[in-house]
Amino acid sequence: MYPQPTVIEPTIFAQVPDELQLSDRDSHMSRDIFRGRPLGSFLEGPSFDSDGNLYVVDIAHGRI
Repeated sequence: MYPQPTVIEPTIFAQVPDELQLSDRDSHMSRDIFRGRPLGSFLEGPSFDSDGNLYVVDIAHGRI
């Protein structure tokens, strides 16, 4: 059917800087899922466009 996909070995190259962490803010996720524990961010959906730009969604605080 389709050819075997090329294996790409992932590496960690970045993290959310401390100044962008929002652990001092309340969010539905910190309340409902993490039982009130601080949550600086919860990144989901890492995706690169064809120009190599990285997009992620911080679902805990509604940021792209």
